[in-house]
Amino acid sequence: MLPIQLTIEGIYSYQERQTIDFTQLTDAGLFGIFGSVGSGKSSILEAITYALYGETERLNSRDKRTYNMMNLKSNRFYIRIGNSKIMKTVCLKLRVNSNEIPKDLRM
Repeated sequence: MLPIQLTIEGIYSYQERQTIDFTQLTDAGLFGIFGSVGSGKSSILEAITYALYGETERLNSRDKRTYNMMNLKSNRFYIRIGNSKIMKTVCLKLRVNSNEIPKDLRM
């Protein structure tokens, strides 16, 4: 699949919903993902990998840690990737008892 659009929310540094339209980027035939340390470059690639394959190198079935992609201030994560023919969506919602959340992380 050649992804044309990626929407992510609640993943690593992307707490708010963000959409990337790759059509403008691919017109030149080649593009790069640039930014400062911690700005979310790897998160974009990891979201694409997770949506397409169901796991990533850092988040795989051997680790049994499906929560570690989620932004610490979010209770769900959302990935939507696709093009004009295929669209794939992954949405996970975390439900926890407030007593299970450490006091220093409660809002």
